[in-house]
Amino acid sequence: MASPNSPKSLWRLVDGKPGHMKQTSALASAIARRAGLTVVDIPAVAGIGAWWDALVGRFPAGASLPTPALVLGAGHATHASLVAARRATGAPVVVVMSPSVPAGWFDLVVAPRHDGAIDGPRVLTTRGALAPSPRPGTHDPRRGVILVGGPSRHFTFDGASIQRQIASLVQRFPDVEWTLSTSRRTPADWLAGVVPAPNLTALSHESTPPGWLEETFADARYACVTPDSVSMVYEALTAGCRTVLFSAAPIRGSKIAEGIDELVSERRLIAGIPERHDPRLDSAPVPLDEAARCADVIIERFLR
Repeated sequence: MASPNSPKSLWRLVDGKPGHMKQTSALASAIARRAGLTVVDIPAVAGIGAWWDALVGRFPAGASLPTPALVLGAGHATHASLVAARRATGAPVVVVMSPSVPAGWFDLVVAPRHDGAIDGPRVLTTRGALAPSPRPGTHDPRRGVILVGGPSRHFTFDGASIQRQIASLVQRFPDVEWTLSTSRRTPADWLAGVVPAPNLTALSHESTPPGWLEETFADARYACVTPDSVSMVYEALTAGCRTVLFSAAPIRGSKIAEGIDELVSERRLIAGIPERHDPRLDSAPVPLDEAARCADVIIERFLR
């Protein structure tokens, strides 16, 4: 056991999935900065054995560690370990994203509204996926980033239309150095159809190193994103970029598409390629830092 002077810890139970890792990292970092906690990553265990540990109230992975002040995780594969850690340590447990087991098994669920989450005693809703708090950067007006997704359940993906919009963008803003990156959902042959331009560098997502996106957001003033790349939209807004959406038709009934429309109506996003001197490109973006907001709520509720 730790001595009374040992720093308090926050256990982050991880399943290795990039989307889950990014969201819990954003929230854990925001909490740790504010509450003076040390973040300890622990691989989650799934399966019948993990649920047996939860049932009997033991958590072997943390047996030799000091009792944490808080435990958090995201993803179905972490649920058994989260319940086990809660029962074994008595620490409050926060699960990110709507769980596949009863919400009452956790102390708090942090989930986006577009997933149907509703604020309540054990539920804290967010605007989209949690993204890392903005890092210091230049937001150089001579730099922009283009992020392209692919087919999704929320927006149609017309690859030729996106290629034409990119060509228009780089021609309309010739004094901006644009860097384009694809995603895992982008069709394999799509990048070959992008029209070359002297102010455009096109990269496959496979060639971008860890941390590249966060650094690029910090350096670029402009981010142009296909609306199907929902997490990228929220990350660009959180980073403080002037964020533009390429035109794409929404799928009828999509809650995520409705959430994007709300951001456009609130003037957080610019829909469609703007003109060169559009005043919205010069005005400071409306701040969006959901990880920080949620961290403040969690600290007030569990760590005071």
